[in-house]
Amino acid sequence: MATYIRYANQDDADSLALIYSQSYKVAFKDIVPDNILEDVFSVKKRKEGILRELSEGEPVNVIMYDEAKPLGILTYGKTKDENLDDSFVEIWRIYLLPSFWGTNSGSELMNWAVTELHQKGYKNIILWVLEDNARARKFYEKMGFIHDGATRIINVGKELKDLRYIKCL
Repeated sequence: MATYIRYANQDDADSLALIYSQSYKVAFKDIVPDNILEDVFSVKKRKEGILRELSEGEPVNVIMYDEAKPLGILTYGKTKDENLDDSFVEIWRIYLLPSFWGTNSGSELMNWAVTELHQKGYKNIILWVLEDNARARKFYEKMGFIHDGATRIINVGKELKDLRYIKCL
């Protein structure tokens, strides 16, 4: 598979929204209520959010291709955790089209991000993952992230526990 990764622009909004929506709906099928998956994570609503992010320039969106086919999205930006300093950056999302799960594309995209963020001067990467998302937790742990003990409760149609993972660069 010949892949390449680049920073996204406004022209990528449809592809980014489709990847985000499809991946989220499959990954969270038995975790997040169906009505939330269908409404909040519809392609239309994801596109609105992506366009806003791209126009504001924060967070930063990256797109991954398999030759000419968009297959992945990674988003990073300032951490929302007030107790962390500027040496920390947060990966807000990483999603692949479900047909690319298990192909090593996720590892390639994450490795690209780790290298890029290290070159930008960050010392630590954090991300949040739902406790019930065993597949994602296993992936992050394989990529060298560790749960640092921090948790929070989020509400996506029901209350879920979110775990903070960290990777020191």
